[in-house]
Amino acid sequence: MSYLFIIPCRSGSKRVKDKNIAPIGQFNLISLLIYKIAMAFPGSRIVVASDSVRYFQLAIKNLNSYKIDAEVSFYHRDIADSTDEATLELFLSVFLANYLQNSHKYDPNENIIVLQCTSPLLFVSTLRSALKLFSSSICSSLFSSISSHPFIWKSSSSPYCLPTFDQKEQRLSTSALPALHIETGAFYMFTLKSFLQDKVRSPNPTIPYPLSPIESLDIDHIKDLVIAQHVFSYLRPMILSCD
Repeated sequence: MSYLFIIPCRSGSKRVKDKNIAPIGQFNLISLLIYKIAMAFPGSRIVVASDSVRYFQLAIKNLNSYKIDAEVSFYHRDIADSTDEATLELFLSVFLANYLQNSHKYDPNENIIVLQCTSPLLFVSTLRSALKLFSSSICSSLFSSISSHPFIWKSSSSPYCLPTFDQKEQRLSTSALPALHIETGAFYMFTLKSFLQDKVRSPNPTIPYPLSPIESLDIDHIKDLVIAQHVFSYLRPMILSCD
């Protein structure tokens, strides 16, 4: 079975400057993810897709002291799919069109795994387990999630929040309710054929892969980065273990 790992990362982060190459342990965020993929799946093909070749160069330089078994290449993203408004679907459509154009053979059953480097506390063992589940299932896609319950509130135009559920109905205990799954964005797995047909990151039928609260942390603010750096320094052996 064939796998292609894609790490999309844009420059120009506004809340955390150069977020994708922020330091964490002896790595930066991109190099840490490359290292994890290589640990989980030796011999894997990894593409770093960015509008900044400097990000790629720094990541590879950062990995010089480590022996990794992976084929790592760089894909230069277009400006059009590197803006704040550009969706993952837009990027993937452009990237996969180029990939197929330059590929000598089209394999509709090839599996695409998209990973965000801004989820640095993702365990290597979790990544292995998720791909094992996806590969052994008959689903078209799998996504990382965190389990929730239906008692969710949404913001309104006023300073107040509005419930997305009927408050007048009797509440059941959360253990008696079906779980909701919220995407974390840490990874998306799908077959090439299903994406080309549906043009979405999670083509149906899809299954969620719940992460622990620690692994679901996504770096969006400087506080997230500081927390990730401290947790990684404490849990590094567990995070990087394949078991």
